[in-house]
Amino acid sequence: MRSPITGATSGTCAASAALDARLSRLCAWVLAAQARQQPYGLRLPGREWAWSEAPTHRDSVLQALARSLASLDALAALAERSATLGWCRPEFVPYPCIEIEAGRHPVVQARLAETGAGDFIANDCRFVDERRLLLITGPNMGGKSTFMRQVALIVLLAAMGSFVPAASCRLGPIDAIHTRIGAADDLANAQSTFMMEMTEAASIVHGATEHSLVLKIGRAHV
Repeated sequence: MRSPITGATSGTCAASAALDARLSRLCAWVLAAQARQQPYGLRLPGREWAWSEAPTHRDSVLQALARSLASLDALAALAERSATLGWCRPEFVPYPCIEIEAGRHPVVQARLAETGAGDFIANDCRFVDERRLLLITGPNMGGKSTFMRQVALIVLLAAMGSFVPAASCRLGPIDAIHTRIGAADDLANAQSTFMMEMTEAASIVHGATEHSLVLKIGRAHV
């Protein structure tokens, strides 16, 4: 195999020719950088690879490559999980609705399978224009938070362009997901647990629109 710098090809197959072409472009870029007498570079026996004085160009290329590889990795992971776990393709409609049949929480389902603690029980969820509120009550460890979190996860995965852990899924326009989860305080700033909950809930009420998904997970105050 001869050096691509000479313009010779190293093989007859298309893949080899394409590789030679890319190497030739890279070498031409390096030689052009050297011709500009850039002050920094990496010296190897018999040749000099100049990477300096074009740090902006170099960084932008590396960043673009990193973004592309990250996107490919994420898409491949989502595709593998969708095929392995039997996820479905969500359907998007122009009217307000969240209709999920046999939805599952992927993390809880995986944990149950890992520990052998049992099978995850799939849940349906249905919001339409005439039914925009669900009040979910039950005992501790009854699955209330899991159900609400799984709805949010399905909506988020669908918004990403992924398949979702459900038998079927139909979603209308959703512009945001607002959550108020857990109990916390900020005693240093004289904010009790109750005040923190009320402040965060008020922020959600003011920020949410008619197309927002709002989840309030926590204690009830009577």
